[in-house]
Formats: sequence, C-alpha cells, structure tokens
Amino acid sequence: MGGLNLFKFTNDLQVRLETLIDRQKSNSLTPEESAELAGITELDRIFSLMNARIIAET
Repeated sequence: MGGLNLFKFTNDLQVRLETLIDRQKSNSLTPEESAELAGITELDRIFSLMNARIIAET
C-alpha cells in the first residue's frame, strides 16, 4: 500500500497487546488487564475498519 497512510499500533502497543494475549492464554489476566485487552482489541477493530475504508477509497 505504497503512499497510503494507514492506522497501525505503535511498537509498544503491539508488544503490550501480545503480552496481554499471552497472559489471557495462561489464565493470568487481572480484571484491569482484561479491560485493557478489551479496549486494545476494540481499537484494533476500529483501525481495521478505517484502513479498509481508506484502501477502498483509493
């Protein structure tokens, strides 16, 4: 997608997401981390929808 400005996570946020997913798989998420994971997951869905719209409009 050369030249398109797509939405993506920072490296730090991507690492945090992967950490939370790993903790979820091992059933060791705190309630706060579970809420954080839900928020990041929702943001990922929003980014995906926005990127799909950007791509479709080009």
